[in-house]
Amino acid sequence: MMNRLSYLTKKETLFGFCFLFFQAVLLPLALALLNALLTKPLTDTQLNFLYFCINFLCAVLIFHRYLRGQIKAISAAPWQILRYALLGFVLYYAASIGIGILIQYIYPAFSNANDSSISVLVQDDFALTAIGNVLLVPPVEELLYRTLLFGSIHKHNRVAAYIVNMLVFGGVHIVGYIGVADPVSLLLSFLQYAPACICLCWAYERSGSIFAPMLMHAAINLLGISLMR
Repeated sequence: MMNRLSYLTKKETLFGFCFLFFQAVLLPLALALLNALLTKPLTDTQLNFLYFCINFLCAVLIFHRYLRGQIKAISAAPWQILRYALLGFVLYYAASIGIGILIQYIYPAFSNANDSSISVLVQDDFALTAIGNVLLVPPVEELLYRTLLFGSIHKHNRVAAYIVNMLVFGGVHIVGYIGVADPVSLLLSFLQYAPACICLCWAYERSGSIFAPMLMHAAINLLGISLMR
């Protein structure tokens, strides 16, 4: 297969991996500590939204050169981007339904802890949660997990890029619930994220544009929170 991906520079890759660690570990701790010092602490929904905003600004700052190139390339193949975003979404939706049926058959009492947490935020403030999860999260996660992580490995080994991306992407979504949810639920939750990760990587690889998985990711999140409303 012809490689359509454009890779990050060494500087962008270095800062990107530093940012990946910062937003996953340090930023949540810093925001929680600062919020505890406030006379009137932010609600979980507001704090979550602030976290998304900071991540978005940092991602744009770090990857601005790459994003400019990707924006310029849109005019060359806009329908290709839309086509792979749509195909990726359809493939994801079909696979997620199949896995959902399998999980309910294996473990009828299953509940995804991350989905439950998001559902609480949706009930608290749908608009704020929607803006965060549909407009802010997809660009950040696609730049980090597809452009940075997948792209860095893809140039050396395509299969390894898919495997590592699936392990990291799924792991990030369940690690915060270790010790809260039972091990079986955590494992099944990890399995639930596999179709999204694989299809997002596929859309990125086939289209050659990060905007294909961004659009697809936004559609997935919009559908998810709309069903929680």
